[in-house]
Amino acid sequence: MSFKRLVLLAVIGQFGLNQSCVRLSYVTETVDSPLDEAKFRSLQPGWDNLTTSLDALGAPHHVFEHDVHGVAMLWHHVKESGLGFAASYSVVRAAPGASFSFSESAMEGSGAMLWFGPDLKLVRYELGSVRQLMMRVARIPADAEQIESHAGYRKSGRETPAVR
Repeated sequence: MSFKRLVLLAVIGQFGLNQSCVRLSYVTETVDSPLDEAKFRSLQPGWDNLTTSLDALGAPHHVFEHDVHGVAMLWHHVKESGLGFAASYSVVRAAPGASFSFSESAMEGSGAMLWFGPDLKLVRYELGSVRQLMMRVARIPADAEQIESHAGYRKSGRETPAVR
């Protein structure tokens, strides 16, 4: 018997003799049904607006700020699956023990992102993976200075008018 097998048997034996637990798991999750790409492709940038887009597609999963006064919306379908392993060990029943867990999951998701300008007209849309689409959206909201400069206010010695 090889040394590696002997060590493995000793570890398994210790788990069996003491207060311990070993758990293997496989988890799969599906969020919503696959997207109907034809509905997204039927939308026309410059023509469709927020209302017509929501009528055609329903509620989005995520809404983001876009270009200070605009909106970006994400619709997606996600299939996620993965393996997991967890082990815990305690020498004495009342004493704290050690534990370890690991999970490996693969997220496969397709989505569509729509961008709307300040007038809520559709500017553009894109179909692709959820990860790629999420990277195209600025996560940091605009600060007051960006909002003022976008509205056409310039800094001067006087107070800047409030944004309405």
